[in-house]
Amino acid sequence: MFATLTALSASGSPYAALDLLRRMEVPMQGFRFGPATFDPPYLPLSLYRDEALKKLQEKMAEDWVTDNMITLRDALATSKAKGKFAVEHVLNEYAGKFGLERVKTDMFYGRYTLAQAPELAPFVDSYKKNYSFINLIEGRTGPKALKEEDFYKLFESGEPFAPVENTKPRPGLPI
Repeated sequence: MFATLTALSASGSPYAALDLLRRMEVPMQGFRFGPATFDPPYLPLSLYRDEALKKLQEKMAEDWVTDNMITLRDALATSKAKGKFAVEHVLNEYAGKFGLERVKTDMFYGRYTLAQAPELAPFVDSYKKNYSFINLIEGRTGPKALKEEDFYKLFESGEPFAPVENTKPRPGLPI
């Protein structure tokens, strides 16, 4: 019951949680403005259930990805092996635990040909579907805005989500 209340509170709308409290018959005070008292409008559960569930799932997924990225960063930092071997060892150990799919290209690709690698096709498709969201979330406009052909920037220094930067882990593009 309290988990449901917490989940509804996380949905971003106070009305869902207030509606549940009312259904539980918990006494609540209305909002008082001068001599008048206003009770908040209660919505039927069916109107906001899907939206609240979607927001909760997105938040949980973001938290899991962030926790996994922090775990990987810490494992790399504490690894006794150094260099390429450390990265390979840690990725091999944690890829199965986190359900990660590792892909290695057969040949070297440059920044302008990287998107043509057949091994990276699902990742490229995901980027093409979601790069506009990155622009929106980060407020990118003009020359700083990502374009469909900017897939290589996911791996380039200077971008906040690039793996070469020393920043706080953030969730990446959904696949």
